[in-house]
Amino acid sequence: MKLPWGQNQYDMLTPRIPYLKKLPTVLWYDRNMYAVCVKYNSQKSLKKAAQILGYYFKRESRYDFAPYEIEYHDNNLQLVLFLKERYRHSYYVMGCLEFDYGQRYSDIPEGWMLSWAWLHPYIRGNGYMTALYPHLLERYKDFYFEFPLSKAMFHVARKCGSDSQKKLLEKC
Repeated sequence: MKLPWGQNQYDMLTPRIPYLKKLPTVLWYDRNMYAVCVKYNSQKSLKKAAQILGYYFKRESRYDFAPYEIEYHDNNLQLVLFLKERYRHSYYVMGCLEFDYGQRYSDIPEGWMLSWAWLHPYIRGNGYMTALYPHLLERYKDFYFEFPLSKAMFHVARKCGSDSQKKLLEKC
């Protein structure tokens, strides 16, 4: 969709990655939207885009601090970025999920935990998380959630989650 002044609808707030010759590990692909896994040794431009989305998450959820900073990225942290193809080797970053490995709470065993998720308002409610969720379960096994969850994320997890995730959500 073109705006009256000639910009694309995604150009306003969306971080762009101008040149990405090779995508990192692709978890899922649908209609020129990719979900890629960003690890410790991934390209800095991907991490910088995730940091910007972390600031959007902070602002939208009214947290005191951003959930992701590049300098604290280690081997126990992985990001899943939604990339929308702009043109050849160029992408818009449309969303981010952060998974941490370890044991944060005494009553939860060691494993992957979904710390935060932010999707661009233009792609919310379009079924991208529902389509990606089985691939997340495959990669991160039976991951846990860091609460609180948004209503949308709660419904996605209740609809697509594993049995233990659904049991955990029943307590909420």
